[in-house]
Amino acid sequence: MSRSYSIRIPVEVLLPKGAGMNEGTFSLVFTMLEILPANRMRELLKAQLLAKGFVETADGLEMPCPGQAKAVLDLVSMTMKLSVPMPNQTTVLVEEEYLAQFEQDLKNAIENGKVINSWQVENRIDQLKQQVVNQLRNIAVEARKEVNTSLKEVYREAVREKAASIGNVENVTESKEGNTYRIRIEIST
Repeated sequence: MSRSYSIRIPVEVLLPKGAGMNEGTFSLVFTMLEILPANRMRELLKAQLLAKGFVETADGLEMPCPGQAKAVLDLVSMTMKLSVPMPNQTTVLVEEEYLAQFEQDLKNAIENGKVINSWQVENRIDQLKQQVVNQLRNIAVEARKEVNTSLKEVYREAVREKAASIGNVENVTESKEGNTYRIRIEIST
């Protein structure tokens, strides 16, 4: 019976240069109703997201994410770009009888800047890709929940502001039936 050896290798010998596989990316597009002027709606949303822990960056509002993953919302386009980087190194299990050849192939790949060709490596690449996809999915679910919850609050505030601009707000009631949320505002002029 042969033993398996765990070999740590740099990811650049796993993925071809320029293949665009150094990170997984995904975009979410949100729609924001213009109850108030667009600038005011963006201000309200920005305030809501900052209160939830988002951080203002040059690219937009960044949601806190685990590790080096990023989720950044551009308030103008209402597009959130998600990205999860591939790891810099990974571990591949190689059986004892293939160890010498694998180490030689790895050395040649590193020296020549090429991709190593091995079934062990192909399996590991598939596993790494699946990990990135799973992280992207989890971040996308969390991001959609956070932004949609904030949009609900923004709509609530925007309706109240719009009503106050029309006249004196006498009464506000809110109700929810299934997926329908209603706000009833009584105004006297």
